[in-house]
Parts: sequence; C-alpha cells; structure tokens
Amino acid sequence: MHIVSYKTEIQASKEKVWSVLWDDASYRYWSSVFHPENHIVSDWEVGSKILFVDNKGNGAFATIAEKVPNEFISFKHLGWIGAWKELPLDFEVTINGKLMRFTEVTENYLLKGVSGVTTLTVEMVSAESDWEDYGNEVYPKALQRIKELAE
Repeated sequence: MHIVSYKTEIQASKEKVWSVLWDDASYRYWSSVFHPENHIVSDWEVGSKILFVDNKGNGAFATIAEKVPNEFISFKHLGWIGAWKELPLDFEVTINGKLMRFTEVTENYLLKGVSGVTTLTVEMVSAESDWEDYGNEVYPKALQRIKELAE
C-alpha cells in the first residue's frame, strides 16, 4: 500500500475544525481546490454512500467506512461518477492532463486537539502511487483554506 499524508496545526477546537470540514458552505469553499463546484451528497451514516461531485454529477463516490465525530472519518473510495452514473474501480482517468489509474483509495481525516490547537491530518492510502503528485498539489491548498476558515 502507498500512504501519503498531509498535516496542519489549527488554532481552533476539534469541533470547530470538524464543522469547517463537513458543513456544506465551508466544504464547498475549501474543496474547490479539487473542483470549483465540488460538494457532498450523503446522509453521513457509517456504511452509507457519499458522493463528492460537481453540479453535473461528475466526481467520485465512496462509503463512509468509519466515523467518530470531531475526531476521525474514513472514506473508502469506490469509483468515479460521470453525469450521475457510477463507474467501477480499476480504470484510468485524466486529471490535469495526467493519465492516472483509479484503484481502491481510502481517505482519512484525523483530528487531535490539545489546549485549543487541533492537528488535522489527511491520509490517502492506495495501491497505486499515481495520485501522489495530484495530492501534493491540492491538499496543502485545501488545508490552508480549512485553517483560514477555522481560525
């Protein structure tokens, strides 16, 4: 397995950071580094499907593998969506001009708080390393936006 992680310290409580991460308006802002219209469709229950899509239904779908509010959430990515139609794992997609293979990916968000400071760690676990360059480009920008909103 290939693991890539991104981390930042935020001068805010875990509850505030969690809210910034998953409330619709703030999520749309910080995740726009992935796509300008990015948003989530989900009931937020463990085991439920979650869609990370634009306004035309293009994006990715996953299940919520684990969730401990204000501390941890894990998404098991299952594939891509094109015009609201699910595409299975193990195919190739072009993102930012680069052909990448999409296989199973787990995306984890871990929040640890001490004395009003929250350390947010985002971890991507995959069988392929294709996504590392893309992650290195977008996740630091996303974390900066999360930090700005929370502080």
